[in-house]
Amino acid sequence: MTNFDHHGLAVEHRGDVTVARFQIARLLKEGTVEIIGEQLFALVDNEGRRRLILDFGRVERVYSVMLGKIAALHQKLEAAGGHLALCQLHPDVYEVFLALGLHKVLDIYDDEKQALEAVGAPA
Repeated sequence: MTNFDHHGLAVEHRGDVTVARFQIARLLKEGTVEIIGEQLFALVDNEGRRRLILDFGRVERVYSVMLGKIAALHQKLEAAGGHLALCQLHPDVYEVFLALGLHKVLDIYDDEKQALEAVGAPA
């Protein structure tokens, strides 16, 4: 298990599964969203990670641009034969996913244990 922190993102590698935990309650600033988006894409493009879990446990609000980045990350992983799972969405954040229909496209779980099981990792 390898852990490291990025700006606003704590990343843990559990074998071939990566858990990225957002450390910011409000993912609303464009600059922050851009940096986090770049970090998430770097996990796939530069490090070859194919099974990712995004833990929203600390996130209370999210900027729509971040949702676009997550949808693009999902497409990139799917095209590479990978898997993206989201977990621990705050009710207000989940409402945004529902309103945009993202719950139909993305795999969303109540907790990290369910997400880990979904991507085939030991919880």
